Amino acid sequence: MNYCHNDFIYYSTSEYCEIIDYIGKEKLIFIPDIYNGLPIKQVHLDAFKKDSKKVVILGNNIEVIHPFTLKVDDEIVFYQPLGSHQIFDLPFMVVRKELIKITRDDIFYYAILSDNTAIVIHSAILDFRFEPLGRFGEKIVIEKMIDGHKIVGIENYALMDVINLYAISIPATISWIGRKCFFNTEMLEEIYLPESVQHVGNQALAHCLNLKCVYMMNDEIELEDGVFENSYRAMLYFGSSKRYMKITTDFNPDLLPIALGYEKNIMFDDVEYALLNDRTAIVNGLSASDFIHLNIPDEVNGYKVVEIAPFAFYQEKYLQSVKIPDSITAIHTSAFAESHIKKAKLSNALRVIDDGIFSGCLYLKSIEIHEGVEIIQEGAFSRCVSLSQVKLPTSLVIINNSSFFGCYRLRNVIFPDGLEEIMPYAFFETNLKEIILPSTLTGIGEMSFGNLSKISKLTIGNALIDIHEDAFLGSKIVNCQIEGEDIERFEEWRDQQGEKNS
Repeated sequence: MNYCHNDFIYYSTSEYCEIIDYIGKEKLIFIPDIYNGLPIKQVHLDAFKKDSKKVVILGNNIEVIHPFTLKVDDEIVFYQPLGSHQIFDLPFMVVRKELIKITRDDIFYYAILSDNTAIVIHSAILDFRFEPLGRFGEKIVIEKMIDGHKIVGIENYALMDVINLYAISIPATISWIGRKCFFNTEMLEEIYLPESVQHVGNQALAHCLNLKCVYMMNDEIELEDGVFENSYRAMLYFGSSKRYMKITTDFNPDLLPIALGYEKNIMFDDVEYALLNDRTAIVNGLSASDFIHLNIPDEVNGYKVVEIAPFAFYQEKYLQSVKIPDSITAIHTSAFAESHIKKAKLSNALRVIDDGIFSGCLYLKSIEIHEGVEIIQEGAFSRCVSLSQVKLPTSLVIINNSSFFGCYRLRNVIFPDGLEEIMPYAFFETNLKEIILPSTLTGIGEMSFGNLSKISKLTIGNALIDIHEDAFLGSKIVNCQIEGEDIERFEEWRDQQGEKNS
């Protein structure tokens, strides 16, 4: 017969019980020794088929674990008590043996093993807004020891989905961080991995949407695939000046910006900087949120300031202006996105304006782009709805996808000689009236100038080879002038545009 008790569904014989289903939602599960006076000897993995991302503490009487009959996405971690019947690993299952006991403090649950070590297995707090000691918003500390046992690892799924955890300190005793350990810990902003950390599991820091800084001090740290998947705001700092990471499967660290030779962070005039051992510094962001005018220095404490980290000033609602020194050679993704900045002066040393660095800056009216910039990347100024004019440098070669998308007050842009390509949606839904394209331009992408209310003058240069048939879709072109020898082909295109957009 089947029975339900404390979220377990049991099948009972005259001699023992089996767990055939689990209907609870907990990710840390304790299997009892007995039910209704009978020993619990068997567990069916299909009991956890709805969500296999669990840590299960086995009872002392378990002898058999039945394999999954259905495909699942993740492994279940089992802890087996010391001296109990030997359990063998099955697919989608990990067994940690020789468990002595489970203990806890105010923040974490720990597994104590027979080798005198301990593992963090689960958070005792789901939402740190309601943390009993009032440490919401502060850095949470994992201690080196618990009850006299050295803490050496953080288990698979241990802090997955934890809410309002902003920063965590990992001790120098930890050597491994398990699969999906911090997965979807959305508010986590920074994490420091000391030299002791040798291995970080699959998707351990994936989907951490606010993760900005990851500090890794081990020269030979092993990073499994997908470690930072969709944690697209992160900057990776390595303690070594040379990168010797043992990459497993398809992890690609080059998808995120990297800095080598990390030493420490300092605060200077309420701005946080990461210092590197080549005597350079990277701007990480503000420690105070009420900055109005920001003047970034060219050096701090003798370190030359050379980069601004991704999302460094994201959504800073008080920030109105910024002056960036010529020492800055890179401003990373979305550095000033969705801030209230009104004007900005960029560095003379910039060669690339990165993805989305001013995206969604609704109050940005003035931007100085100096000579030397060759590429404006995707969405760099998208939805800057107060921007009315832009002077592009003569060094510019490529304007990438959606660079000025939705800048509906943008009326005046002078396209310089030397510009070669305008990518899709670059000036979609702007307010350009006169478009004079240089003779060096070879390509215009789909909807590059789409949905413009009225183009009073369009001049196309004689080098244009590839113009997408929908480059001006939704835009009314009153006067189109075509230069060069290939006039007939573009006259046909012009006639088609008139039919499409009339």
